[in-house]
Amino acid sequence: MPTEITKEDIAKIAQLARLEVSDSEADDLVEDLNGIVNYVAKLSDISTVGVSATTHVHDSHNIFREDIRRDSLKTKELEKMAPDFSGSGFRVPKVI
Repeated sequence: MPTEITKEDIAKIAQLARLEVSDSEADDLVEDLNGIVNYVAKLSDISTVGVSATTHVHDSHNIFREDIRRDSLKTKELEKMAPDFSGSGFRVPKVI
């Protein structure tokens, strides 16, 4: 059986996270977190003997395209496409 989470644990975590937690919220958190911890403990009791490890739910293997090297566009071609081009780059409005 896992260690039970207490209101003191909630208070310590809240202090470390710089959160304000009321008494009623702490009570709810204790109940919710203990429920989660107990559920995970139940999952650890399930036998997984003979079950292969899963890395993804789909049976997909390297679905990426082949990496083919191509020449990039020339600066003159980029300059024609850009509404505002300066030197060797695009000029864009300042965003703050």
